[in-house]
Amino acid sequence: MAIKRFLGENYGSLHYIEYVPAWQVLSFTPSSDRKIPAAGIQFYPGYGWQSIYCTRDTMGYRQVQENSVNGESYSHSVVGFVPGDEESVDEGLADLHGRQRYLLRITRPNGLVKIIGTPNEPLEVVQDANTQTTVPGRAGTALTFSGKTLRRALIVTP
Repeated sequence: MAIKRFLGENYGSLHYIEYVPAWQVLSFTPSSDRKIPAAGIQFYPGYGWQSIYCTRDTMGYRQVQENSVNGESYSHSVVGFVPGDEESVDEGLADLHGRQRYLLRITRPNGLVKIIGTPNEPLEVVQDANTQTTVPGRAGTALTFSGKTLRRALIVTP
């Protein structure tokens, strides 16, 4: 298959990061090895995607292919910076803790939506809270979701 030249803007970063704990996913049905319809992910009643507000231009996604005698695997990393050091921010981040594992839905500036992780291969999260003393506005928490899967991130189709 040929890789076609992209003629538009090639913006980096992400517009949105959304998460759901893996245990809240009722069914996960990709339509192929590379795609999943939006209706292919069903949640238990009362659950669904939760958004994470991050400072603009701090969100990013990286997928690294790894090869071994057993075949391909993929390491994923999604990062973002949640601004603020207020009680409300801390309470919101308390739900994201290391004992749970997550699936992510990311939206690129070009509108492409991808699902990172699966219920059987979810991502873990690490929080790095920091209040810089010399640079105003840098107080907040850096989030890193990471994990390894046997497939690439799935593109969400209508």
